[in-house]
Amino acid sequence: NCLGMFLIPEIVRILHGEAPLTRVDFRKMPSQDDLMAQLETGEVDILIGNWVHLPKNLRCITIFTCDIVCVVGNDHPFARKKRVNIEEYLQADHLSPTPSTDSALSPISTQLATHSLARRIAVSLPEYNIVPYVLPETDLVFTTGKPFAEHIASQIPVTLVEAPPELGRMRFSVLWHERAHTSPASRWLRNV
Repeated sequence: NCLGMFLIPEIVRILHGEAPLTRVDFRKMPSQDDLMAQLETGEVDILIGNWVHLPKNLRCITIFTCDIVCVVGNDHPFARKKRVNIEEYLQADHLSPTPSTDSALSPISTQLATHSLARRIAVSLPEYNIVPYVLPETDLVFTTGKPFAEHIASQIPVTLVEAPPELGRMRFSVLWHERAHTSPASRWLRNV
């Protein structure tokens, strides 16, 4: 997710210091069906991500919420605005780190769907960290959590614009399967 650059280094630091023999594999998010199967079988212990609708068969704690903003190149028409309304937002071409074919994993697309709306994803990328290299010289809109957007803006010439209020706020959660709920190792990892 977009906060991986903030969360992963801290998680690694804590795990390496408190449990240096622990092996941790951070993985790219699989499809929704694969994800549920991996949690049920124990192949995956916990998930950290941002979902609009949390799966009912999983346990969850929210660890962070943040505002959602649009990131655009400095020459984009949105760059002259403080906030984008939903009509303007839906008319724009979008850049997404989630494939348009798997919109269930996109908190932005999912939130829009709750209003019976959809954006046009013109370009999808396999990784968040590619966004800064693609965005500045395009007419695309990248919608993300404000901390990641501010990080991008500190490195490249882009403008941050308030997202339409219909998008709400982004919520980051830790999810785990009932199978692992009482496991001492799983409880320790969740507390980290």
